[in-house]
Amino acid sequence: MIGYNISRNHPIVGEEAFTTKAGIHIDGLLKNPAVYLPFDPLKVVGIPFKIAITPHSGRAGIVYWITTHLPIDCLDLKRDPRVDEIYNEIQVMFEAGRTEPLSDDEIAELVAKHMPELARVCRNF
Repeated sequence: MIGYNISRNHPIVGEEAFTTKAGIHIDGLLKNPAVYLPFDPLKVVGIPFKIAITPHSGRAGIVYWITTHLPIDCLDLKRDPRVDEIYNEIQVMFEAGRTEPLSDDEIAELVAKHMPELARVCRNF
């Protein structure tokens, strides 16, 4: 340890270097991860790719979170109106002044609320 603090979003080595909250990027990951990330950051530098859920994440962020965090088959979630309900609730939170991305626990609560059939697996967070 040399006493140098690396900023969280510093390229390549920062804790959040491979984190996005942009819905267009997340949608690209859903379609073809290699288009957005030409290498697996976990394998190359030991930092996993993450998404941060904000209004900018859009519906794609919600779909990505569900399909990567819950042991379910990928339904046609992009067209599921309940994803819109979750997204609208997130928008209201940020319009009311929230500035930080939602935690996994908060997203799990929203998914359980709007998709009751997933409530049991959401409680494991």
